[in-house]
Amino acid sequence: IAEETMLVYAPIAHRLGIAALKKYLEDLSFKYLLPSEYQKIDEYIKSHKESFVLKLNEFVDTVEILLRQNGLRDFEIKGRIKHYYSIYLKMQRKGITIEEVLDLLAIRIIVKEKLECYESFGIIHLNFRPLISRFKDYISVPKENGYQTLHTTIFAKNKIIEVQIRTFDMHKN
Repeated sequence: IAEETMLVYAPIAHRLGIAALKKYLEDLSFKYLLPSEYQKIDEYIKSHKESFVLKLNEFVDTVEILLRQNGLRDFEIKGRIKHYYSIYLKMQRKGITIEEVLDLLAIRIIVKEKLECYESFGIIHLNFRPLISRFKDYISVPKENGYQTLHTTIFAKNKIIEVQIRTFDMHKN
């Protein structure tokens, strides 16, 4: 059932743009297909969770202040820790350890208009040091499944955080 879910149902959820369901199905299948790898990631995330949550909350607060100081009013910021199967895939693809995964922590900034996505991006890059090779513009060039978001990765107080920026409409789809 886990193999079938990983090969059939998670990709269907992805095609339909239901990311939350895709991630849930992948993590659940991963737990049964590769239990020792799942356990290692689970132990690492659980042992660092408090630190991760503190870093994310501090960063979200800082970004919220910066956006408001620069005239943005109607936005949401959500923080997240990368899901387990995605961590595992990145480790396998790049031949790295979990400590070397750069986007374990991420925030998503959700704004009203496309132009505000680029304004937010500018504010982020003016206030934090970006990893230039880690910028992707899926708004001007959407993915095949219609996914649209700006992605960048920045250094903030000795931590690396991925920042995703999209509109409320993009977030619904």
